[in-house]
Amino acid sequence: MLNYYLVAGAILITAYTSAINGKHYGVAAVLAAAGLGLTAITAGIALYEVKAADLARPAVAELQTRIADRLGLDPVHLTIFQAGITGQRRVANVLTFAFATLLNIGALVYAVIH
Repeated sequence: MLNYYLVAGAILITAYTSAINGKHYGVAAVLAAAGLGLTAITAGIALYEVKAADLARPAVAELQTRIADRLGLDPVHLTIFQAGITGQRRVANVLTFAFATLLNIGALVYAVIH
């Protein structure tokens, strides 16, 4: 999902830049608004995915423990979920999409002012 967002964002940025250079400020404003909408949708999906991964954590930990028991391994040898990762991902998502939202708002304001 994030890869598609990056590609779509790059296309919108290129189109926005071309519209600004061509002094087509109405088109640039529409492109900036589309970028803002795309950012909002992608941010919601990303936050949902982090939440869903956090909800699956106990089940994954149980499966890892069962596999370790059956193979006669110490559970430490398997990949153990680190509790702080989900919170860090959530913060990283919020900060990244907040920055992208501010850039889109700035682009929209610039296109509307001119």
